[in-house]
Amino acid sequence: SDRAWLRSEPGVRQSLEMGSDLVTFSGDKLLGGPQAGIVVGSSEAIALLQHHPLARALRIDGPTGAALAATLEAYANGTVDDIPFWRLAHVSEASLRPRLEAIRAVTGGDLRLGASLIGAGSVPGTGIPSSYLALAGAGEIYGPLLMGESPVATRRQEGDLIIDLRAVEEADDAVVAEMVKRCL
Repeated sequence: SDRAWLRSEPGVRQSLEMGSDLVTFSGDKLLGGPQAGIVVGSSEAIALLQHHPLARALRIDGPTGAALAATLEAYANGTVDDIPFWRLAHVSEASLRPRLEAIRAVTGGDLRLGASLIGAGSVPGTGIPSSYLALAGAGEIYGPLLMGESPVATRRQEGDLIIDLRAVEEADDAVVAEMVKRCL
């Protein structure tokens, strides 16, 4: 399946059904919404949290609440692929290759098979099968790319610069190629 990389990650509902009183998760990582800490659980456990002195300091603001509501509505309406995280996560490895080849024609480098890393420990040690472009020995341009006129987020691996288009809209590929070319 296209979500095989997530298969071993327990879902919130499953964690509650297995007896957890409270489950915490991130609003931005696998949910794909705004950055927020989310806690779900039994009415009794949530009531205890609501009365804790830290509850007021940890509450989210109005715009974050609105963004979270819109994200949850996408799940409820079955339009989860409208959420950028999920739309990009579902891009096939095969469709990334020609995009990477076009960038490679401008920057050089080697096309490799690997995995796109999932954000900040959401599913540690897991990635989405993917292709990426490796520029041997170009890791030193990582910083200049981030600070350029159009910042480009890449990663470094053993001195190489890794260009992973999993989190890049196709319309931005030419910008990625141009910025990397400028920094080489």
